[in-house]
Amino acid sequence: MTGKSVSHYRVLEKLGGGGMGVVYEAKDTRLGRLVALKFLPEELAKDYEALERLKREARAASALNHPNICTIYDIDEHEGQPFIAMELLEGQTLKHLVDVGARGARPTEQGERRSPLQIDTLLDLAIQIADALDTAHSKGIIHRDIKPANIFVTTRGQAKILDFGLAKLAPKPRRAAEAVGASALPTASLEPEHLTSPGVVLGTVAYMSPEQARGEELDARTDLFSFGAVLYEMATGKQPFTGNTSAMIFTAILTQAPTPPVRLNPELSPKLEEIINKTLEKDRRLRYQTAADLRADLQRLKRDTDSGRSAAVPAVGRNIGTGLVPALGPGGERASRQDADATSESSDSQVIAGLVKRHKKAISALMAAGMVIAAALIYGLYRAASHAPAPPAGLEFTRVTGSGDVQGADISPDGKYVAYVRETAGKQSLWLKQLATDSDVQIATLGEDICAGVAFSPDGSYVYFVRQDRLKSSGDLYQVPSLGGSPRKMLAGITDPPAFSPDGQRVAFVRTTIIGEDSLLTASPDGSDERVMASYKWPERIYHVAWSPDGKTLAFDHYSRQSVLTTIAAEGGPAQPVAGAHWNAILDLTWLPGGPHLLVAGRPQGASGSTATSQLYEVPVEGGEARQITHDLSRYIGVRASADGKTLLALQGQVLTTIQVTTPGKESEARSLSAENQSHDGQGGLAWTPDGKIVYSSVHNGRYDLWKMGADGSNSQRLTNNDASAASALPAVPLRGGFIAFYQEDRNGQGNIWRMDMDGSNLKQLTRGAFPAISPDGRWVVFSRTESGKVVLMKVPSGGGPASQLTDYASNTPSVSPDGKWIACLYAPSQDQRFSLAMVPFAGGQPAKVFPLPGAGHGYFSWTPDGHAISYLYDVNGVENVWEQPVAGGPPKPVTHFTSDKVFWFDWSRDGRLALSRGTEQTDAVLIKNFR
Repeated sequence: MTGKSVSHYRVLEKLGGGGMGVVYEAKDTRLGRLVALKFLPEELAKDYEALERLKREARAASALNHPNICTIYDIDEHEGQPFIAMELLEGQTLKHLVDVGARGARPTEQGERRSPLQIDTLLDLAIQIADALDTAHSKGIIHRDIKPANIFVTTRGQAKILDFGLAKLAPKPRRAAEAVGASALPTASLEPEHLTSPGVVLGTVAYMSPEQARGEELDARTDLFSFGAVLYEMATGKQPFTGNTSAMIFTAILTQAPTPPVRLNPELSPKLEEIINKTLEKDRRLRYQTAADLRADLQRLKRDTDSGRSAAVPAVGRNIGTGLVPALGPGGERASRQDADATSESSDSQVIAGLVKRHKKAISALMAAGMVIAAALIYGLYRAASHAPAPPAGLEFTRVTGSGDVQGADISPDGKYVAYVRETAGKQSLWLKQLATDSDVQIATLGEDICAGVAFSPDGSYVYFVRQDRLKSSGDLYQVPSLGGSPRKMLAGITDPPAFSPDGQRVAFVRTTIIGEDSLLTASPDGSDERVMASYKWPERIYHVAWSPDGKTLAFDHYSRQSVLTTIAAEGGPAQPVAGAHWNAILDLTWLPGGPHLLVAGRPQGASGSTATSQLYEVPVEGGEARQITHDLSRYIGVRASADGKTLLALQGQVLTTIQVTTPGKESEARSLSAENQSHDGQGGLAWTPDGKIVYSSVHNGRYDLWKMGADGSNSQRLTNNDASAASALPAVPLRGGFIAFYQEDRNGQGNIWRMDMDGSNLKQLTRGAFPAISPDGRWVVFSRTESGKVVLMKVPSGGGPASQLTDYASNTPSVSPDGKWIACLYAPSQDQRFSLAMVPFAGGQPAKVFPLPGAGHGYFSWTPDGHAISYLYDVNGVENVWEQPVAGGPPKPVTHFTSDKVFWFDWSRDGRLALSRGTEQTDAVLIKNFR
């Protein structure tokens, strides 16, 4: 076969073979790329079942565009021999890697494995494999032969699942609990009349699930058991089920428990052993039910392992956060206000946070926050490159929640309960957890609304929460009995979590108006006797109010170009900054009982490296140096303290993203351009160039820069070169190319619009602002900026010059139409109206058309290539897709039909393709003890 031409492939050499195929290296003479050709062995070439199995492998794998699944390019025949053309991989199988051992141990003469994989290697590979299985299962495909020999590890450490020859479409389950994605599963099987006789088992005996060994109908959970056997082997160097005959192995799988992994490898963490044991549950109802759940546990363990923290137990929280996590926040900060105004570095930068926050409060916060978003977008994306130092001796972490969907929380004064907000399938609910019993009870539902904050009353009798329409700038305060009951509305017009006086007679809160003013007020809990304590016109803002334990002082974040910790007497008087501490971003704050000290979740000025993410600090109110409490790579979004001051609560978040390219209607063919999902590629914006390349934001070594790559992920090139105190995001490219406009935030927190040539040269600052959009001819850059306390649209010549104002009403996040005549933007004419999509003439003035938005998303818009519609992101049941609003009118409609994950950013190419930043986000509450 070597040297022969097979179709349009030239065979170069034989790579190997197995019972189900022989593999050759070949060159695709049409595209000039190297591929692998898999042929059936000659003795099987006329075997109907083998042929069908080969075709099934091609169908299954070709439908799964995923970086951790071997890509199928083609299926064809040569001289009567069918073959598959697939991705050529360099590296070794996981079987070989485990046999040899990550530490270089060689098999004994009897073949005994002598060394497990190192924990960091194990977790990296396991997360990738689980992610690939999640994608396959979401499309109704189960592999049925997961084993180390069918998992390839490339020279770059990327796992690839091979050989879908035994895969079949999962049967439509009879009840929801029986399988993954029941509603989305196809009703038909791939094999006509069963390609093997009913009851005949397929797969490799040592890795079969009990139900597979019994010849029962299989669902996605069979792959999770097999993967559990692989995990066991990776962790211990030995198979969990062994025997001298197949019958003995079957007996072990069906009736025997494997040797505890930690007995074979004492270095294993209890949490990893717990994960392995759960995957190997013989009763599939007790096993992991989805690969996504398994992946989440592995990711949390990796995060905790990298940070040198304990991840064994659940934990708690106190009024942490406001339930807002910017979509941009991987390593970064979570907004404790609304989507648009979480943490900010500059008035213009605050615009970004809300947009990137998507489904939670993106639109309302965006406008309510004015131009406040870069910090949540930028600093939310900072990541450190190396492992964080170990936490101080005695620092103890305990996890309260493990669902990954927590939006905010508070701990009761007696420390026995935690009230927290979850968002599941796009809907939020309020829960109460009793810490002693670890039991949870739902005490309120919010439906389509969101919770902007939650707090216990000082006596613990009630839980207060802020309920807000996703498309409005403020919400209402409700009260519900801690032990359950009907919620009761208390006061209106609140945009942050409430802060109660120690005696419970007064409540402090922030009220934001769309006319560009933030006020700090106190009132009776029933809303009567309101008093204005402080008020600021935009771009100055107020965030995160806390009432001191002695009842005499209020503390808050006064934002004016930078975050300033500020105090004011509870009875009124001048506001005073706290001396000593300077902050790039404050995500949350609270008082520490027992002295004049504040706890801050934030990022101090000058932070870099492992402190580039938001950490926890103790700050003396009377002035002095802040003491850093946490020293790891987690991003701390909120913080509260128990009444006795011995326990802290924090929210920790993680966001994983990759850039994908797809054509609408062919989402199953979406191809990820990078396997690395922790660089937050595209989460801070992306844009097509006229020649089909993609400019995108990315975080490497704690530096947030713009990069460029081919549409196939090739030839990545860094365009900006920021240090850890500056950040670049939100790229825009004109239709005719020539330059890139982008947002950049400097080390002083100032957000500006810059431009550069397509290769990153000739950097030039244009003006102050955010969200650049470029006219098709490249002459103008349209952007958002706060003017006279209001977010408006502006434009500036692309070559430089004075900026001119286009609108005098609340308007934001512009996008210029392909013909250059219109600007699509976010629009709200008054405080009480929901935010809308508006079409504004390019010359400025009042909107010519206004369209209602179906719900909250980014608040970011992009015109379709033909100019007939305006696209945006919309979250339905926790899944985000691209939608479009026809310019001619009519209801909006979905463009993409993804069934899982979030879309953080997107852009249209001129030929109608979509580049998207997609991924997942997880946030949980943890309890921290022994911090003093």
